[in-house]
Amino acid sequence: MNRYGWVMVAIGGLMGCVAVGAMFSLAVYLQPITESTGWSRAGVSSALTLGFLAMGIAGFAWGALSDRYGPRIVTLAGAVILGLALVLSSRATSQLEFQLTFGLLVGISAGSFFAPMMAAVSSWFDRQRGLALSLVTVGVGVAPMTMSPFAAWLLDYADWRQSQLILGVLVWALLIPAALFVRPAPQAPAGPGGAGAAAAEPAMGAARALRSPQFIILALTYFACCAAHSGPIFHTISYAVVCGIPAATAVTIYSLEGLAGLGGRVALGMLADRLGVKHVLVAGLLIQALAAGAFVFALRLQDFYAVAMVFGFAYGGVMPLYAVLAREYFGQQSLGTVLGAATMIASFGMALGPAVGGWIFDAFGAYRWLYIGSMALGLGAVAIALAFPPFPRSPARLQPALSRAPRWATKERHAHERIVTMRVVFAVTVLATTISLMPSPAAAESHEGIVRQIRIDSDTDAPLCVATSPGMPGGAWACIYPNRRHYQEMKELLLRALDAKHTCTFAWTYKDAITNRAQVVSVACSAS
Repeated sequence: MNRYGWVMVAIGGLMGCVAVGAMFSLAVYLQPITESTGWSRAGVSSALTLGFLAMGIAGFAWGALSDRYGPRIVTLAGAVILGLALVLSSRATSQLEFQLTFGLLVGISAGSFFAPMMAAVSSWFDRQRGLALSLVTVGVGVAPMTMSPFAAWLLDYADWRQSQLILGVLVWALLIPAALFVRPAPQAPAGPGGAGAAAAEPAMGAARALRSPQFIILALTYFACCAAHSGPIFHTISYAVVCGIPAATAVTIYSLEGLAGLGGRVALGMLADRLGVKHVLVAGLLIQALAAGAFVFALRLQDFYAVAMVFGFAYGGVMPLYAVLAREYFGQQSLGTVLGAATMIASFGMALGPAVGGWIFDAFGAYRWLYIGSMALGLGAVAIALAFPPFPRSPARLQPALSRAPRWATKERHAHERIVTMRVVFAVTVLATTISLMPSPAAAESHEGIVRQIRIDSDTDAPLCVATSPGMPGGAWACIYPNRRHYQEMKELLLRALDAKHTCTFAWTYKDAITNRAQVVSVACSAS
């Protein structure tokens, strides 16, 4: 490693920040786009979902191209396409055209930076590799804190079309010159020293690497890890609002989680260099799983802050470690392809959380089972990670999953399989015990009374709260939240009951002892 390796780290961080920030700018432009065009929020928002899926799938292809042609040409092409996609989406005249340009093209181009740059940076470092790769991903972490405020600032002086056009030109101005500074690492010197270093480096072809047990374990762990944290990341703000925390305040939970993730990237990267990447990964996954489960017990803002800091630190810290593991197992030859394939599989896990979390809330009226399920998936990731075999000393020790091991390795393989089996059994036992000790969702409670007062806040995120006579247990208000199904129907029903002084029966799943609010599941009213 020489000093230019740290220049590559800075370039990788810049590319990740700009590319991911450009994608997340849609959250800033969402309302101006829908107001000026009349397109539906669901249709415009789906462009981001399409973009994430396209980024995951295209990342595999970009990684393979990087292994063949080098990272410079790949990142240069990605920079050109990303800027072009933003420019074209600013000129979109239909919702479909916007989805194809911002969703498909932006997603495809954004996938050209992660796997190629992680592979390129990895080749520059023999020592401090974990720290270097973690610092590359810091760019992704700061994207919402840099590009999103910049996009919002542009809206103060221009409409969304002009702002997005400026953003596309900025992408060209930053990323095209940065791509020209991307360099491959210098080759090891020839001679006995160079030959020895080359022999010690594990090397596998792409096809063989993707069929190896090492890759299967890596991809499954990556998938389970992302599936575990995607739901809590996406739904925690809504969960906090359900617990009675104002929406504007709930957003700060997400910001704190992101800041903690930056610290986790640096801290776990340094620990991976010192203690070994596998040990740090397993520990980080375990902390992530337990923190996801701890959200169940968060009711007050300070509870959310405490859990979010631990959760963000853990999930932010483990994400760069998969690239370190891939380099240790497969070497540099096919690293771009391996990382691209693993990231593609992980992106499907990231897509699960938001959809499944929404379904759980609609089905059960609460987020409790989302966090319990996330904890279970996180512990599953721990169990899979325990199956990682020892790092190879030479290419001969890496056996494809579908090939037969040589006879001399049979005893060693059987011993390793027994150890892996014992670890998996232990992890599954811990998982089952933890789930059995978790408190089950409270049974629905009910209260009957005449509607005496209704409190409707002008804030669209505020709940509709009802007071009855006799009063709720402990003097509580019963509240129906805007993100609940049939909210409008319940509102009209209660207004009619208030006018006619009808008696209503309220049922709820839990009552927040701090805010003294009960989350309503159903309301039934009849004439007194």
